[in-house]
Amino acid sequence: MSLTTNLTAGVISSLIAVLLVEIYHLLRRMLTNRPLRKVFSLSNKPRAIIVPKFPHVRYDGSRFGLLATNDAIGLAHILTVMNKFRIPAEILSSELLSDDIPDDLVCIGGPDGNRVTELYLRRYCPGFVLHGNKMDDGGYNFEFSQCGGRTFTDDGEDSWAFIVKLSPAHTGLPGTIMLLWGHEDTGTAAAAFFASQYASKLSRLNQDAFFVALAASKRLGYRRIQLDPVNLSVRAFQKSESGNS
Repeated sequence: MSLTTNLTAGVISSLIAVLLVEIYHLLRRMLTNRPLRKVFSLSNKPRAIIVPKFPHVRYDGSRFGLLATNDAIGLAHILTVMNKFRIPAEILSSELLSDDIPDDLVCIGGPDGNRVTELYLRRYCPGFVLHGNKMDDGGYNFEFSQCGGRTFTDDGEDSWAFIVKLSPAHTGLPGTIMLLWGHEDTGTAAAAFFASQYASKLSRLNQDAFFVALAASKRLGYRRIQLDPVNLSVRAFQKSESGNS
């Protein structure tokens, strides 16, 4: 074979090898990202990320003029997901909502600081019962919550995280609603972390709407979270006899 033929064959072989490697990486990314797309119901439509109101007044009277650290960590995890898929994201305070927000929402933070989370929990998750004192500003002084015969109480070791997906088929609304929250802010960070990093475990539920609970460590950090979600979907979406306290 001539030198030219050998060079041409070498170049073609190299191009084929590069093409195969790129195809492999593309397929791997698609398979890796598929659970995220499924769990968050991602499309090219813009999405609103609703964060707790400012300033945030806690049950003990303390006031936070800025987003709490763990709420901000939760926001960072969700923004990473949106950026990965190049989804336009608008960050809004739960107290400063306009009339033209996107249909698809991600709500970060619990009912004590995010009134949008509180509204969707009350309206569409009647079987999940919050116990505590409702504050003048609409928030809660949590004591514990109950669902499906189980009691969820934060203690000195662990904090409960909750991940809720409400589909249009479940709510009758035009967009998908995600609620990522905890009784305390450690739970909120853990919920956002789990949804962004372990979407495959949520995807295996194979449900267009779900409500799950996970325990996260206060002492070791929000990343030390239970990897087998407690699926509360059936009972959470059913009307409770006692109602929310």
